[in-house]
Amino acid sequence: MSAGPLVRRYGDTDFVTSLRAIAALLVVVTHTSAFSGFGQIGANIDAGGFFGVRVFFVISGFSIATTYASAPNYAHYLTRRMFRIGPLYYFFLTLGLVLLLTGSITPVKWLGLLGGELDIYNYVMHLAFLSFLDHSIANSIIGVEWTIPVEVFWYLFLPLFIVRMTNLRSTALLVILLVGLDYAARLYAGIFVRPSPYFFIDWFPTSYGYYFLAGVVAYKLREMAPWKYGRLMVWVGVVVFMEGMLLNAPNVALTTGTATFLLIGFLSRETAPFLYRALNVRPLLFLGTVSYSIYLSHFLIVGLFDRFIAESWPLEGFGLFAVVATLTIGFSTLTYVLIERPTNALGRKVADNYFAARAE
Repeated sequence: MSAGPLVRRYGDTDFVTSLRAIAALLVVVTHTSAFSGFGQIGANIDAGGFFGVRVFFVISGFSIATTYASAPNYAHYLTRRMFRIGPLYYFFLTLGLVLLLTGSITPVKWLGLLGGELDIYNYVMHLAFLSFLDHSIANSIIGVEWTIPVEVFWYLFLPLFIVRMTNLRSTALLVILLVGLDYAARLYAGIFVRPSPYFFIDWFPTSYGYYFLAGVVAYKLREMAPWKYGRLMVWVGVVVFMEGMLLNAPNVALTTGTATFLLIGFLSRETAPFLYRALNVRPLLFLGTVSYSIYLSHFLIVGLFDRFIAESWPLEGFGLFAVVATLTIGFSTLTYVLIERPTNALGRKVADNYFAARAE
């Protein structure tokens, strides 16, 4: 990977960074009801934006496969991944807790609904990436943090799948295993989790293994390119994505994940040159570069706006989205420069200097 001051570069997969930008903005759209004034189509987009996290999960599976393939060993790979996700998460986790305890933002609705508490247990479970084990606190501080322990879970275990994906038969067996794990978690929740087993399932890692595995498959598809029907697959992905967003189809989670998988697996200069160029424009690449900060910070920005600004400057719909997005992008740029980029570089240095040396 090479990088400019504010844009990450990955060669022919730069467009994946732009997909991160789209996913992050979709989540902001949902939490600001950006298109609430645009009729049913607008309402569908607002609802569909919730599934931007599925885009992140497929991309994460692709990134895991890419990092693991280039690493000399598991420790090197995992060090880079944890430095990639951990420091910024810890910063926003701590910031969110301070804002909550000082009354600067209102606690998320899940805290009262599920009976959680803002205590040391809550904080430590988050720090350990184990908050998914207790759904009463899994999404109680930042408002979107339930996805981070899910990612870390698959950082740890997805390589076990990757090394066994040698052919179609082994991949099918792994899918069956994922189905079994998902079913077992749902069965456990239905019997033992009270109240609201739905939230336990919705925030539990095994519910999303398919998306991470799809990202790995997309990585392997790119390795086997060119494909005879690559152009068709790309435009199927575009149509499926638009159908999910605009029509709010009942299977929008599946369509969003499928579209992301198809675009990552088949998009190139050859299969869809116009779309490829459109997803490689610098503004999108910049937003994708700071997308992790956008994702973690935007809900806190919404909370601060509601607490200190909304009464004197009431906004809703696209106006609220525009203000929140502008503030979030500005703050995210700072946190990327001051926290995310330096700690990412430190992770690469630690991995290269210690774990790469041990592999020799």
